[in-house]
Amino acid sequence: MGVKRKPAAGKGWIVRASARGGFHEAALVDGELAFAWRDMGDLSSYPNGRASLRAAVAAAYPDLPTSQLPSRISQIHWFARKAASGDLLAFVSDLDQLVYLGVILGPYQHRPEHAPTVNRRKVRMHVARGFDQFSSTSQSIWQGRTGFFPITRGWDEFVDLACLSTAPSTSE
Repeated sequence: MGVKRKPAAGKGWIVRASARGGFHEAALVDGELAFAWRDMGDLSSYPNGRASLRAAVAAAYPDLPTSQLPSRISQIHWFARKAASGDLLAFVSDLDQLVYLGVILGPYQHRPEHAPTVNRRKVRMHVARGFDQFSSTSQSIWQGRTGFFPITRGWDEFVDLACLSTAPSTSE
């Protein structure tokens, strides 16, 4: 499957769950990208604006420093509303020093039966690459960050390492 489009906020999406950084809310599970954010409930129930997310995130995470609120709000907004089928996905795993590369296949879903990782999207991961296969420029995108965020540089490198074509695909 080719990468169908470049997301509005970037050119693909990176997920980084870091054992060292304390962010354990993301996982690849049974062909799905899964996030906990369990105290948020169904992310599609919030109006499109970030103002409603701000109040909900502050209530769900009362111990989250105020300085981290904008980042968490953006991550939730991007995951639930901006990422789309056909978008490139890079899942960075500090545990095994690999980046799993693939594409997002489906829309956001709230799946309470899969607690604690109730917020999900179908994905197809194509290949895993070692950190050392990425340039320092591409590595700098995820270093020092955790969560869900756009690929802002190095789009071609991620596509090449994923062995994906940027030509639109006609089948899923």
